[in-house]
Amino acid sequence: MEDQDRHIGQDTTLEEESTPSTPMNQQLESAPIGQSPALPRLPVITTTSSVTTKIEKFDGIDFQQWMYKLDLLLQEEELTEVVFEAPPPQGAQQHTINEWKKKDLKARSIISRALANSQITRIQTATTAREVIERLKEDYEPKGLASAFFLSKKLHTIRMEEGDSMTDHLNTIMELVQRLAGAGERLTDNQVMIHILISLPPSYETFSTVLQNSRDLSLRSLKSSLLQEEMRRKAESNTAYDKAFYSQTRQSNNPHQGKRPKHKGNQSTPFCQHCQRNGHSTSQCWSKNPSRKHGQSKSNRDSSQSGSNRPSNHHHAFMMAFNTSI
Repeated sequence: MEDQDRHIGQDTTLEEESTPSTPMNQQLESAPIGQSPALPRLPVITTTSSVTTKIEKFDGIDFQQWMYKLDLLLQEEELTEVVFEAPPPQGAQQHTINEWKKKDLKARSIISRALANSQITRIQTATTAREVIERLKEDYEPKGLASAFFLSKKLHTIRMEEGDSMTDHLNTIMELVQRLAGAGERLTDNQVMIHILISLPPSYETFSTVLQNSRDLSLRSLKSSLLQEEMRRKAESNTAYDKAFYSQTRQSNNPHQGKRPKHKGNQSTPFCQHCQRNGHSTSQCWSKNPSRKHGQSKSNRDSSQSGSNRPSNHHHAFMMAFNTSI
């Protein structure tokens, strides 16, 4: 009996040890009856690859736009100080240095993943994220007189053609202005507005004059006014097209609508609307009034007969001369 009791006690101990009470079990057991237990939240892991998918890879085109997107991404990840500020001094605490190196590695990883393969060779030997950005700026945002002259000349000669998109045209001008600022030549808002007004096509000449004479004109209001004018012109063009299409559709459905019958001859000659012929009016038309045809024929016969019985003028003159001679 003692052995059997000892064996039962061992089984009970094993059963208790095999079902330990875990925190998840406690949550499941403490859930109210009739409600599903709340599952524990798992930590969210953000990888570098998922971060860099927010911007397109830079392939050598539109460097200013790419830098703007990269700057926002670095601010979101709290890494701007690593890229645009100096590293910790040599006498800084080791913890501060280690933390900076960790952020610098993450920033370099984000930048390299946001570059196309054709750009990787330029930054492979760079040791910090700040050096990576400086090398890219040297190639795509050069400073100096030559760069400023090239950009200024392009800004002076740019012209908008009739039918071009106003949005694309303004974006091109503002990109040149930003590149000039990166090259060390900053333009005022008035200078930018002058370049925009000069670059407009001839169809905007009147509108440009009105804008120049308006008070409190700013760069933002100028761009807004030009975009609104473009939308108004597109709306008018669409309305004119709809009217022309509607008119053409009506004429194709009814070819004779709105057309006057064609007839030859002088415009003063009477024209019959019934038989579509010249020479008589509708009231005199034989086709519309057959009785007029018979009446006209009878009168013509009577006049012809009376004309045949009446002596001619020559015969009357001869008789007068004969009587006088007698």
